[in-house]
Amino acid sequence: MFARYDVLQRLMNTMAFAYISQEFILLSDILGLSLLVDSIDHPKPPSSTEGTVLGPFHTHDAISEPNGTQIAHDPNGEPCLVVCTVKDTEGKPIEGVKIDIWETDSDGKYDVQYEGREQPDQRAVMHSDKEGVFWFKAIVPVPYPIPNDGPVGKLLKVLKRHCYRPSHMHFMMEKPGFDHLIT
Repeated sequence: MFARYDVLQRLMNTMAFAYISQEFILLSDILGLSLLVDSIDHPKPPSSTEGTVLGPFHTHDAISEPNGTQIAHDPNGEPCLVVCTVKDTEGKPIEGVKIDIWETDSDGKYDVQYEGREQPDQRAVMHSDKEGVFWFKAIVPVPYPIPNDGPVGKLLKVLKRHCYRPSHMHFMMEKPGFDHLIT
C-alpha cells in the first residue's frame, strides 16, 4: 500500500517532467479521469455510443475519400475490411455524416510519429451514404505501448498493469443537428 503512495508522491514531485512526456495526461488516462470528465461534460442518452477524448494523434490533413478506399498502405499489416453504419438513437440510418478515421500501422505507430512524413496514411475522411453506411479497407489494428519510462510507467508496474493500449481505430463523427462523437 505504501509503495503505491510513494509512486504517486514521486509523480507529484516530478511535475516539471510532465510538460516533456505529458505524464499528467497519461495519468489522467490510466485512471479513467479523461473519460469521466468527458462523460460528465457531454452526457449522452442511454442508447447512444459513449464518446472518448480526441487524443494526440489526430490531424486535420486527412484526405476526403469515397467508400471502399484503401486508407492504409502498410505492406506488413493484415488486411481488414471495415463496414460501419451510423444510426440515430431510434435505429434510423443517418446520411451525410462526416467521419474522420485514423489508425496505427502494423508497428503500432501513427503516421505523424515518423520523421519525414510527407502525406497522411492510415487515415481518411468519409461520409455515410443514404443507408448510413461507410466502408473502407485498412489493416487489423494492433496494440501499442504508451510511454512507460516515467512516473506513470512506474505506477503501472506497482499496480501490476501492462502499458499497452488495446487494438483500436478512431472515428470522429459530425453532422449539424447531431452531437459530435469521437470513439
